[in-house]
Amino acid sequence: MTLIEKTIKETGVELGFIDILNSNFLKNCYRTDFCWAHQPNSICLAMSKNYLKMAMHNPNILGVVTTPKIFMKESHNIPKSIVLLTSADQFFYYLHNAKLHNQFDWETIAHSIHPTAQVSDKANISSLVTIGAGVVIHDGAVILGNTIIGRNSIIYQNVTIGTEGFFSKVVLQKKIHIEHFGGVKIGNNCIIHAGSNISRAVHFRNHTTIGSNSHIGIQTNISHDCQIGEHCDISAKVCLSGRVKVGNHVWIGAGAVVSNQVHIYDNAEVKIGSVVIEDVPPNMSVSGNFSVNHKTHLRKYLNRDAHEIV
Repeated sequence: MTLIEKTIKETGVELGFIDILNSNFLKNCYRTDFCWAHQPNSICLAMSKNYLKMAMHNPNILGVVTTPKIFMKESHNIPKSIVLLTSADQFFYYLHNAKLHNQFDWETIAHSIHPTAQVSDKANISSLVTIGAGVVIHDGAVILGNTIIGRNSIIYQNVTIGTEGFFSKVVLQKKIHIEHFGGVKIGNNCIIHAGSNISRAVHFRNHTTIGSNSHIGIQTNISHDCQIGEHCDISAKVCLSGRVKVGNHVWIGAGAVVSNQVHIYDNAEVKIGSVVIEDVPPNMSVSGNFSVNHKTHLRKYLNRDAHEIV
């Protein structure tokens, strides 16, 4: 019996288990992931028809947890296991926290600190960390496991990398934290300024990534599964929520907040203090709360009535 089947046995009655279609694929589901998984042998949650469609057409997904309302049996004839429950989301998070990936043997990351790296004796470096040539790590930095730091990068004082991020759900009438099993990859020639945090990815073998030649400002928070491109400048006290994707050559001003799963495309600018809740197209500059095209926002501001001016 697989861990997935054991979990169904443990929670099925309370979480409204209905059926498993093509159950033979469950034995090859080695890890949980999102429906857009890039790692093979994954099982995912699909709580919308769009996510279900994505999962069904993703060859890396061998199992899908969803509800009968979302899944139409007659509409799909694709070789994957389908686990149907009325509380599919609760089941998936319960399964995730049960550490499905621990049931299998995996090659672990090699612990390696290059002899030219300068690591403060007041920094806290966990095992299973790779630190490249010429890296400098300052006092008070905490580098947790499954972190890879590329050559010539600088990690300033009190930076935390590889932490658990905010991800809470209610499962079986109890509020729980969804554990993070992934890692962090930082490219070459990056700078992470003092007091910033980069949380690791939620799913095993996934990474929160910072592309080469990108700089992260003081006390900025990079949440789980964010993907930041190359040559980016992310200013002080920026908050990137989970799964935000940032292209190359992007500039984000101080104090900006970006909602989860937003995509900021190449060469875009997010002005200081903006609140971004939707994708930002390439080469566009946005500002405001909620953010809009910066030129439109500026024009409206300049044309405001006299009585609006305090």
